[in-house]
Amino acid sequence: MRKATLTFVLCVAAWGQDAPTQPAAPKKASVAATKATTKKAVQTKTVKAPAKAVDPGQPPKTAKDNGDGSFSWTDPKGKRWISRKTPFGWMRSENTGLASEPGVGSVDPSVKVSEAGDNVHFEKATPFGTTKWDKRKADLTDGERSALEHANAERANGVKEVVAK
Repeated sequence: MRKATLTFVLCVAAWGQDAPTQPAAPKKASVAATKATTKKAVQTKTVKAPAKAVDPGQPPKTAKDNGDGSFSWTDPKGKRWISRKTPFGWMRSENTGLASEPGVGSVDPSVKVSEAGDNVHFEKATPFGTTKWDKRKADLTDGERSALEHANAERANGVKEVVAK
């Protein structure tokens, strides 16, 4: 086996070696040919670059910066749009006017709220079971505060079990 391997290596080494070839001598160009090639080189340098393609999601220059990396604008047809810069380019979506966070300004219908002094107890039904949490009234988020206000209003109307709607 050693002899076969050695023979193979030597054959490959010998096969890879060729007789050295001499590079072709460069031809002398005439003065007229040299001038013609430099003229062509000068002409190719003056060619204008093609205009950049505009990304269709990119907002116009009149768009209003929202401060969170998004831009709002209205097209000539009256539709309102929001454009955001993503790693993959501009993303454009129609502005429907809905709140961007589901808990802000609206009450989640699956949240049960109860008060115990300075603390508030929340229960929310989720696909993985009921989630329970307690918070102090001073530490409530906007969504939790609106759920508490809704629960207090329901209690004032005489409803026994309060489920935030």
